[in-house]
Amino acid sequence: MKKLTAFLLLLCLGCTKNTSVSNLEGTYASPTRSKLNVALGKLKGESYPSFDTLQLNADSTCVFRNCAMAMSGNWKTSGDSVLVYYNKKRFNIDSLNTDPKYIEFLKCDSIPYRFKISRNANSLTWKMKTNEGTTIVNRLIRQ
Repeated sequence: MKKLTAFLLLLCLGCTKNTSVSNLEGTYASPTRSKLNVALGKLKGESYPSFDTLQLNADSTCVFRNCAMAMSGNWKTSGDSVLVYYNKKRFNIDSLNTDPKYIEFLKCDSIPYRFKISRNANSLTWKMKTNEGTTIVNRLIRQ
């Protein structure tokens, strides 16, 4: 019985996907959402960004892009999450980078963005509650 238990334990450990840094490198992108999916999200108080990408590089650098801006920095894993520390932000429309109304949005926080790693490491999910009470759910799928 002990041999069977040990065998089953080793079998389970051998089949578990390791979400180490090398397994997470690559590009992740937000999927296209259907109108039904967006409507159901609104009923739940959730919003889903589109056209976002996150590139995780082997040297622990990363670039996040969306329709408004590009942010670059570094990343590392912590438990079941990827922590992203941005050190540079730029608007895609260059004139906004020097507009006094938008300068505050270019500040980089020392607090990382936490993307939860899916069980199979094929997607990363980031959630944020807005002041209006909506939860932004950004699920990025490995490309």
